[in-house]
Amino acid sequence: MDSIQIQCPECQQLFSSQSSFMGKKVECGSCASQFRVSEENSHPEKTRIYPGEKKKVGHRNFRAAGNITEQPISFQKAHYDPNARAEDVFPLRPVRKMAIGIGFALLLIFTLIFTLGNSTISDVPTPSRYLLASVISVISLFLILYGARKKFLTLLPALVLTAALCSAPLLFQYQPPPARNTAPPLDSEPSPAPETSLVPAALNLENLGYDKVREAMSEEGASEESVIAYAFYGYTDSNQDLFTRYLYDAYGKRDYPSFYKERYIGEEEVTLVVIRKVSLDSLTDAANLARPFGDIKKIHRDLRVIEVRIDQEKIQGDPESHYMSETSAEFFEANLRELSHVDSERRINALTRLTSTTSLQKRVDFVRKLVTMLEEGYSEKETSLIIQALNHWSTPEDRIQEEVYSAILSLLDSSGNISTETMAYLMEQDVPGRAPILSKIWAANPVQWQAALVATGELGKQAVLLQLPELNSAQMNSAARIMQELGIKEDAALLKTSLESGDENSQKAMKATIDELESRQ
Repeated sequence: MDSIQIQCPECQQLFSSQSSFMGKKVECGSCASQFRVSEENSHPEKTRIYPGEKKKVGHRNFRAAGNITEQPISFQKAHYDPNARAEDVFPLRPVRKMAIGIGFALLLIFTLIFTLGNSTISDVPTPSRYLLASVISVISLFLILYGARKKFLTLLPALVLTAALCSAPLLFQYQPPPARNTAPPLDSEPSPAPETSLVPAALNLENLGYDKVREAMSEEGASEESVIAYAFYGYTDSNQDLFTRYLYDAYGKRDYPSFYKERYIGEEEVTLVVIRKVSLDSLTDAANLARPFGDIKKIHRDLRVIEVRIDQEKIQGDPESHYMSETSAEFFEANLRELSHVDSERRINALTRLTSTTSLQKRVDFVRKLVTMLEEGYSEKETSLIIQALNHWSTPEDRIQEEVYSAILSLLDSSGNISTETMAYLMEQDVPGRAPILSKIWAANPVQWQAALVATGELGKQAVLLQLPELNSAQMNSAARIMQELGIKEDAALLKTSLESGDENSQKAMKATIDELESRQ
């Protein structure tokens, strides 16, 4: 039977029913109202067609599409790249991007170092600079070619940077430190502008209190040349202890300086400092000794008075945060200035720091300054620290061994011994001429340096043999032990020449060593 849809006239609800209910009375299942099914409230139910469903099936329901004219079929030949790769289409991998970035960064950084940061590589010789530039260029180009997809476009700027890097050593070449003993003596150094007027100038000697200078010159055993006077402008009481220590050391620890305040030159107050028992070649040397205080104004040669304007900033020096930590950007510059400070304790602390730095920035400047300090002459403690610092900072190419050896001999003559740190220079710096110095050091204290000579091997044996045949008992005992470690059969004949010196016990020790050497193959 055909299905119909019935709509309630009251609530408008639709119901599905059979066509047999037409004209019959029915009850709405929604609102319970009764009504008679008629044409007005009913209509045939439409068949639902879902997507993809055919309403009518069978081959009769398909219509012919009409006559189809055959068309000629044409084909186009496809061309494929036999070398095509997926990575040519996909984005670059992170590792290749990193390779390109590192390659360009190396080229740029080292180009800037060679052109703008020459002080950083000031101690690198020119051949080494060429080698360094070549190695960096090869590494950078390899990284860039590995990471680049479009080789030509990427390689062009890389080649430009490579050319700049490789030409930098030609434009910024290595400048070696000056050869030893080429620095002019202090007397021949150019004087600063304020010191150009070195002719005697008229002073009010009464206002200056010059009678104190005359008294020093007239003391028993004194002379005019044995007295130096300084007139300090801008002097304060806080400077006295520092100036006293410095001048006492600078003038050979012969006499402490005397300070006289409330003196005047013109309208300006000065402090007169008188130093006795002076032994200097010229007043220029005395003026140079005062440079750490400030600026030299005038040298009155007829009066032996030197005017100096105190520079409190120079005395105060750099703040501690600059020179204490190597991580500070000012560390090397500040410590270079500390080496010239008037306070010996601050110089000693700076030298101690410089003996163990992890970096050697401004190496040439430090070597030059340390050698100058050796020639100027400081205390035994400072000289030992200077040699220790040079052992850390210098290289054989600096050609400073002669100055260091001279300083070591001066230490040995003045104190009869040297420090372990000073001995380390002789043991570690492999240069000719060490054996005579080691021989003299060992002879002065054979027990202390016995192990050190054994550690130097053949050099230590030569140092011992240089002292033959004259050996005292301590030297003979030490020599017997050293030669027992280092000697060979041919050395036995040389040792026999020493058997007439020393005491009975030392002779027995030497005889035992000789017998052992003769038994060796």
